[in-house]
Amino acid sequence: MEIRGMSRPESVLQLARKFGEISAAQDNEIHKSRLSLKLGKENNTKIGSNNRQILMQQSKSGPPTPIRHAAPITSTFTLPAPRMPVGGIASLKSEPKMSRPNMFKQMEKVGANPTSAAPPRQLNPNSIKDALLRWIQNRVAGYPNVNVTNFSSSWADGMAFCALIHRFAPQSFDFSTLDPKNRRQNFDLAFKVAEDNGIFPLLEVDDMIMMGDRPDWKCVFTYVQSFYKQFRDHP
Repeated sequence: MEIRGMSRPESVLQLARKFGEISAAQDNEIHKSRLSLKLGKENNTKIGSNNRQILMQQSKSGPPTPIRHAAPITSTFTLPAPRMPVGGIASLKSEPKMSRPNMFKQMEKVGANPTSAAPPRQLNPNSIKDALLRWIQNRVAGYPNVNVTNFSSSWADGMAFCALIHRFAPQSFDFSTLDPKNRRQNFDLAFKVAEDNGIFPLLEVDDMIMMGDRPDWKCVFTYVQSFYKQFRDHP
């Protein structure tokens, strides 16, 4: 459906408001027409009643006198001519077969702008965390003593850091020689090799040792994002 006189598509809400205003105006016109018709009938009834009273009075006052046949009394009220469709939203009112839901479907088609690009999908923090976690799980799958299910306890012994950097720099060290009990050695090795491959050292070994079995997930999450930014295009 085409909206005449519009320089740009309007939103569905704006079109719905216009449709409501036009419908209200047309309903008001119909109400006025019915009220005028009712008043015209009442006037005709009063005139007829007055004529009967005059005839009765004449019959009582004297002999009947010839009465000329006057022209029939009619109301001067005339129904308004049907309004022609003006096009656009207003023309929807004159189409009795179109239901109200179909009208709004038409307005949605008009309000839609096919040339505008779809807005980028907005990701919430939880979606970002889940996406990064899946990316890491795919990269460290198959490494022994590594089970990444979160950004806290899964990184407490340093093995996950070593597996992640070993995935992109396998020639840097022999992963099979590492022991989960040697936490400090694992952290030191992983952070050093990561820095050599372009990862800025955001975490300190002493901090990870001090945080124990449940390091702060925000620290780990922030640091691991650097791996994704550096190696996301790596096969």
